[in-house]
Amino acid sequence: MNTVRRPDAGSHSPDVDELRADIAETRAELGDTVQALAAKSDVKERAKDAAESAKDSLLEKAETAKSLVAEKTEGARAKAAEAVAPVADKAGDLMAKANEDPRVRRVVNNPRVRRMATEIRAHARQRPYVFAAAAVTATLLAVIVVRRRRR
Repeated sequence: MNTVRRPDAGSHSPDVDELRADIAETRAELGDTVQALAAKSDVKERAKDAAESAKDSLLEKAETAKSLVAEKTEGARAKAAEAVAPVADKAGDLMAKANEDPRVRRVVNNPRVRRMATEIRAHARQRPYVFAAAAVTATLLAVIVVRRRRR
């Protein structure tokens, strides 16, 4: 049987101390390697980390998209409001001219008509782009009717 001789505690040579330091260093490196292998073999934890990373990425992209949509929507809303303003002015001019006619005054002074006009104004302020589209459609229809009557 092989027996390993151990030197006495008091008789350490420099070679033995170096060997013990090398052994301690190798144990530390081996421990680090084992921990790294254990982390790589922990599929559940790696999947959780990947899911968390993907979630963070998606949240960041969603926030970017949200701010971009808000910016574009505000721009479109401003353009629609600019488009509605001249139409509203023209409508006001036409109403002023129409109020000069007594038949029109009778209709305009009707409480039901006033209430409907107030509701329409409120809707136009809430969604000006819808009314801008309606004004453009009405204008196109008027042009088509006028052209057909000229033929």
